[in-house]
Amino acid sequence: MANSGVLVTGANGFFGLHLLQVLQQLGVAPLKALVRAETVDGAWQRLKCAEQQYQLALEREGLEVVPCDLSLQDCGLSEQSREHLLRGIDTLVHAGACVNFTASQEQLLRTNAGGTSQLLEMAKTARIRRFLQVSSLAVCNGLNLSEQHPVPETPLNDQPKAGLSSYGQSKLAAEQSCYRFGAEGLGVSVLRLPYLLASASSFALNPHGYLDLVLRAALRIGASFDDAFSLHALPVDLCASWVARMVMAPEVPLIMHLVSDPPVQWRDWIDAASALGEPLCLEPMEQWYGRLRKAAAASRSPDLLSAIAFLSLETSHKRWMHGNAHRLSFANDNLCSLVPEAARPLKLSMDYRQTVLHQLAT
Repeated sequence: MANSGVLVTGANGFFGLHLLQVLQQLGVAPLKALVRAETVDGAWQRLKCAEQQYQLALEREGLEVVPCDLSLQDCGLSEQSREHLLRGIDTLVHAGACVNFTASQEQLLRTNAGGTSQLLEMAKTARIRRFLQVSSLAVCNGLNLSEQHPVPETPLNDQPKAGLSSYGQSKLAAEQSCYRFGAEGLGVSVLRLPYLLASASSFALNPHGYLDLVLRAALRIGASFDDAFSLHALPVDLCASWVARMVMAPEVPLIMHLVSDPPVQWRDWIDAASALGEPLCLEPMEQWYGRLRKAAAASRSPDLLSAIAFLSLETSHKRWMHGNAHRLSFANDNLCSLVPEAARPLKLSMDYRQTVLHQLAT
């Protein structure tokens, strides 16, 4: 009998947990989940905490949770554990990653690139049919393309590193490992995800999202930087439903951009704040950043201090929102072949934006 199971890494993460829920709803079995923990009890506890945080409820029946650590040799798994983990698995969805923007480059590379290489080796040894790598549009920062020339759904073999963040470099290195194993016969597909917005069903927020971080800071101080900035984004539950279709599809293209135009505009969030009764005065970036620093020093608010920690990562406070991934367009023909509705314009209602802002403000 052919294998039919699915293994999801990073299962307690913002994206991983939403994907698990969709796969359960589709009746996928067996379904296994890798969670960073030292014991099975610890892994279940982390999964339960994530369910509460993201307002989801998984079915326990038919779900096996396995503790691991992608930063360790063999992901912290014994040979026997690895064999058991991959038994009966048809598709491995690698959504596990370090997404902490304050993490060191060494930590990001060890977890995101090194962990991916180890999982690819395990999948090859176990003769898994398909390995779906959850990547990011962040790998495209630095590409010398105009807005009129969409980034193709192809490998980025000559990608310049200068414009990449440490996170982007780690995800690009993971992609390159996928292509090497693909050339050796492993079925691999790379899914470049956009920024993940709050769920459209539960409005659970992205705990590691820089847009959420800066939006919350703007609401706290009643002011926003005055800049026309946009980014490609999807509500996390919509993105998870698209990836679930790829899990269920008999064949998946090598690379897909999970985007739907148009990109989300920063000004739309400012308009939503005004409609919500929380108008934000607009200021030049440096003036706004000065106001933010002063407010953080006076209040010692963790939200404001976190926003400053993020903005301080770059030599220019504007660089984070003017990277190429924020101004480029992305081809999504491969995506549309499996998800036809991705060809339609993405519409985030005013009600959605206002509810997200309300969540951020409370």
